[in-house]
Amino acid sequence: MIWCVGAGPGDLGFLTRRGQELIEQADVVAGFTAVVDLIRSLVNPNARIVTMGYKDQVERLGEVARFHRTGAKCVVVFMGDLHFSGFQFLERVERACQHQVETIPGISSAQILASRNAIVIPRPWDFMPAAVAKLLLAKGISPNHPTEVWEHLTQSEAVWKGLLGGCTLDFSDMSIMLIRAQNPLPSQLEPVSSAIVDVHSRCESPSLFDASAEIEGHSEATGNADNFRSWKLRLP
Repeated sequence: MIWCVGAGPGDLGFLTRRGQELIEQADVVAGFTAVVDLIRSLVNPNARIVTMGYKDQVERLGEVARFHRTGAKCVVVFMGDLHFSGFQFLERVERACQHQVETIPGISSAQILASRNAIVIPRPWDFMPAAVAKLLLAKGISPNHPTEVWEHLTQSEAVWKGLLGGCTLDFSDMSIMLIRAQNPLPSQLEPVSSAIVDVHSRCESPSLFDASAEIEGHSEATGNADNFRSWKLRLP
């Protein structure tokens, strides 16, 4: 049996009880190093731990699949909710196992941040907060939007606060970006006068955008609609 488990937003207090049970009972626990480090204290001392990075994930997942075929109880851990931002990694797990796997959703950092105006989930390998800010500024979004970058959503403070125009630093792969409205947003009972910016991207490139109220990124068609990720920003 192999399970894919969402580990939550970076605090074990937000890990689901079922997810914790599966991790504790697993013979093999695998995932990206930062995620495994988060739940390492829950792993059985006799269990095998398989960590990986972006470059070696396919090879390491193949190793996990081999353990799975021998009858080992395997858990692959994902940060946040695997159905929200981990679909590509989930596809790689299933490709390695050559069948669908069981999944346990987690609490996404986006759920925690969603009540704080606009959110953007950076893409770790090529579209981080500085690149997001640069793109929005190039498309006419005001540089004066209060902006925050969070890496641990269950803590009380952002790792960086400033204005959109000043967001130029490098952050970890665990970051999520908050762009606050300059004016209060209307409720659902009021007319929506703010621009709604749809940032769509495929895994290849977020670079081509329409400079209207809807900003859509396009890339060469891959034939897989699931490669799209979407964030809605309300920026008056």
